[in-house]
Amino acid sequence: VASAVDTTPAILWDVLQQAVVRPGVPRTGPAAWKAEGPVNLGHLPIPVHSAEDAGPYLTAGVLILEDPATGLTNLSYVRLQVQGRERLGFNAATPHTAAIAARALEGQGRLEVAVAIGVPPAMALVAAATTDEGRDDLGVAAALDSQLTLAGCDSVALQAPAEAEILIQGEIRAGEMALEGPFGESMGTYTAPVLRPVIRVRQVALRPDAILHSVAGGQLAEHITLLGVKVHQELATLQGTFPEIVRVTLPRVGGARLVILTLRDRRPASAILRAVLGIRLVRMAICVDPDVDPERAEDLAWSLVRRTREAGRILLLPASDRRGPLTKIGVDATAVNFGAMDERRVQPAPWQDPAGDRA
Repeated sequence: VASAVDTTPAILWDVLQQAVVRPGVPRTGPAAWKAEGPVNLGHLPIPVHSAEDAGPYLTAGVLILEDPATGLTNLSYVRLQVQGRERLGFNAATPHTAAIAARALEGQGRLEVAVAIGVPPAMALVAAATTDEGRDDLGVAAALDSQLTLAGCDSVALQAPAEAEILIQGEIRAGEMALEGPFGESMGTYTAPVLRPVIRVRQVALRPDAILHSVAGGQLAEHITLLGVKVHQELATLQGTFPEIVRVTLPRVGGARLVILTLRDRRPASAILRAVLGIRLVRMAICVDPDVDPERAEDLAWSLVRRTREAGRILLLPASDRRGPLTKIGVDATAVNFGAMDERRVQPAPWQDPAGDRA
């Protein structure tokens, strides 16, 4: 991700924050995509990702919409279920995107949208990250990529990346709902069908020899990596407040909801755990010492068993999401006195030849 926007992982989040504070101005130019004729989503090779998915899903589309209250453009990744030749089930999982859509539908009764597939890396990063509500996401992307070029859409009043592989244009209408799901999610289970808004597709435009990008669903690595962008971004900010965090690990099995924090200094971890659990996506956080490899299940299990003996090591925080109430869990699995003999991990002794000098 960092190399795609000409930076390094160590400073990626600083670079992104600078782009948020000092947005750029995208270029304009001719579109590489052209309308394919009568709309028929069935002409696209859209895959079914998991065995019990409701049908084909577009999973790598960047949704482009404009906030009618501010005129600012919002970018986000959404999953889109194909529900007919001209219909897509629309799941706005990002609260900011959902709020814009709700305001537009309540005030105007409709909202024009575009879905760009195969976008420049800077635009993909901004769509996956969290930006301030008072910022234009296209401007943030332009600050990351001075060559970002936009073209006006044909059937909606929006701008889209001129080099996108595929561009779908349409509108959402108030009160028009359909069941979306089930879909194999990052937590390794399916989401149940839910009534959600529908995008009525007006136009599908493609580049010559267009390539359909897709993010594999379920717990495959690219799905978790995409979800983890927001979490890593917020954790990078927290590391400025808590410099004792020396490593952050998001195991794939946790679906970007489990965070393991390696701490450099022994101190009560409750403040760190509360801050990390305040991140919307995170449901469990575990603090460990540097002698624990957070990517080895055996190491993590040992730390949880050996170093959580004292009272107050487990933190339970009530929370909620769109599915209802839930409990977030924080675990301090660090040593009380790291380095003391009774906290040191047993290591095998170096091999010595019993024959010694007699060999």
